[in-house]
Amino acid sequence: MPQNPRQLAFLALRAIQQGTFADVALDKALHQATLNEPDRRLLTELVYGSVRRQRTLDALVDQLGKKKSHQQPPDLRLILHLGLYQLRYLTHVPDSAAVNTTVELAKHNGFIGLAGVVNGLLRQYVRLIGERFTSSETLSERYWRFAVQ
Repeated sequence: MPQNPRQLAFLALRAIQQGTFADVALDKALHQATLNEPDRRLLTELVYGSVRRQRTLDALVDQLGKKKSHQQPPDLRLILHLGLYQLRYLTHVPDSAAVNTTVELAKHNGFIGLAGVVNGLLRQYVRLIGERFTSSETLSERYWRFAVQ
């Protein structure tokens, strides 16, 4: 079983997409892997957060991608959700780490040819968010200002 919380989150989200309840899929991932406490919390946040914000994440994919979210391969859509969720909602994950780990997740799960698409879409989101803020704003101020607009 993989020990990467992002890979485990992807597998749990795939199970949820196939009809498994979110709590059951997450519980299975948590019990089959040996993760330290911060990674367990990250896994939990990624799964529940991606499920909770699915429509928002789909809307972001629709805005940023050449293809709408429902036209993306289902597994790629989940990977994009994980990357966008980290960029938009997880303030403790640096943008570069969110982008790089999501690109690696795409490659590891059979989307080597689409890794550039994942990279481009996530970096476009980072650029758009960066353009809306001044450098003197804190991350929290940036989040609330973007959320209100």
